[in-house]
Amino acid sequence: MSQCYQCQRPLVSDEIAIYRKMVDRGAGRFLCKTCLAAYFSVPEELIEKKIEQFRRQGCLLFAAQPLNGESASKETDPPQKERKKHVNS
Repeated sequence: MSQCYQCQRPLVSDEIAIYRKMVDRGAGRFLCKTCLAAYFSVPEELIEKKIEQFRRQGCLLFAAQPLNGESASKETDPPQKERKKHVNS
């Protein structure tokens, strides 16, 4: 599990996602919401609102809420579309 590089608090997937969205898409280390808010000099509530905004917009960095205790950061393959077979006559 990743930790905030400033305060060492364990991170949740949304904190990793918002850091990647707002700071560095390819980051390997992250800030928690509290430290990210301090970094941008904004209230933590604004960071939370941005997370919800990006999720509503369909940003793929923000996973849907986990079901049945599954990790939200678990990557799954997207469903494949079936291709229609063309029959040459």
